[in-house]
Amino acid sequence: MSVRVGAVVEGIVCGVAKFGAFVELPGGLKGLVHISEVADHYVKDI
Repeated sequence: MSVRVGAVVEGIVCGVAKFGAFVELPGGLKGLVHISEVADHYVKDI
């Protein structure tokens, strides 16, 4: 799977930390969604 910067894709959350969520995308690619990218408002605890 090819992913572009700024693209919206669906994945499965495979881990959670204080600073964000680790997500597995189709094709096995894994990455971090930083807590600042989760919502448009302040998020105290992901």
